[in-house]
Amino acid sequence: MDVRASALVDGAAEAYSESDGLETKELATMLLDPYDTVSTTLYQTATFKRPSATENGPYDYTRSGNPTRDALESLLAKLDKADRAFYFTSGMAALVAITHLVGTGEEIVAGDDIYGGSDRLLSQVVPKKGIVVKRVNTSDLDEIASAIGPWTKLVWLESPTNPRQQISDIRKIAKLAHAQGALVLLDNNIVMHLATKFISGHSDGMAGVLAFSQIGKDLYFLQNAEGSGLASFDCWICM
Repeated sequence: MDVRASALVDGAAEAYSESDGLETKELATMLLDPYDTVSTTLYQTATFKRPSATENGPYDYTRSGNPTRDALESLLAKLDKADRAFYFTSGMAALVAITHLVGTGEEIVAGDDIYGGSDRLLSQVVPKKGIVVKRVNTSDLDEIASAIGPWTKLVWLESPTNPRQQISDIRKIAKLAHAQGALVLLDNNIVMHLATKFISGHSDGMAGVLAFSQIGKDLYFLQNAEGSGLASFDCWICM
């Protein structure tokens, strides 16, 4: 897989041009250092200078976008063959953003054996928004099929599960979910990485990343509105 800077720009341009109106040339200027550095440049800044009082540049405030974060996100999207990817301040911050895609009265179907932080989020936080959370054995296709219905918005999978290491048939579960118009957290709708572990790899940073297709505008809005985007230095150490 070609992950050189030129490929990074091409992949990012495809991802950003449609939703943000940025042209390839503009994006190349943003992601490539003017001095052609081999290592990705760290843009350790909160704000960016505007061209004039009446013009906006490609960046204005790091919460809304930063060249270092864009470089990392476009690279991860390319590796996962996704349309977009967004880095968050932690894995849990990424998962919280996903729950915001589900509205009051809608349903999340999740495994009954999942990571403790996810369990806490789904059992103690999400229901307060009026979201119905159904917990099932995701290794049992009949059980999960009976739980997925017209109000199901999201199917939340871990495979293998944590801690019991149960295996779910992701392909068949995704087919059941998509038949009801639901997203699946784990399949080709949304891929989640706990970047604190193998992507960062040095126990010196925390991060979570979501890679996905079709829902980029919604997740970018949430990342920006909640200020949960990963800081540029943490992005840099993940590169």
